[in-house]
Amino acid sequence: MVFNLPNKKRIFSSGFTLIELLIVVSIIGIIFSFGMAQYTTFNRRQILDQSLSKLKSDLREAQSMALAGKRGTSNANQCLGDLRGVMLDFSSSNSSYEIKSVCANNEVVVKSVFLPTQITRQTLPETVLFKVITGTAEFLTLVADSTITLDGFDRQASVVISSSGEVR
Repeated sequence: MVFNLPNKKRIFSSGFTLIELLIVVSIIGIIFSFGMAQYTTFNRRQILDQSLSKLKSDLREAQSMALAGKRGTSNANQCLGDLRGVMLDFSSSNSSYEIKSVCANNEVVVKSVFLPTQITRQTLPETVLFKVITGTAEFLTLVADSTITLDGFDRQASVVISSSGEVR
């Protein structure tokens, strides 16, 4: 920009006008808001996916414990009597579950898991029992395939447990 002043030299002004700066800041703000919205959506999707992966992992852990005949122990309790199986139990809450060793005389909590905030279980069954292998192929107390659905952030994710014990 050139200013003509009487009886003075021309002064050259370099820089940006206030309007130009406001436009640039507005464009950066709009781009940032779109990026933040996409990040939030991605983050919520990852929380649900991680919760489902954890549930699948815990189902497989319970199944593995039953196959190996592992008894759970805690500080106060021990599995008394014959081991009948290992159970994943949602009965206390839709936002948490427990892995329990089921014995002839008692149940011992092996592990308690709390789902992240805003993630809940939506469908039955409340419990899944993996039986100790006794020579039969069927070791899961389900009549047919069963689906556990987790719900959160306006999305759902499911894990299917077949009557033969397959977790998918």
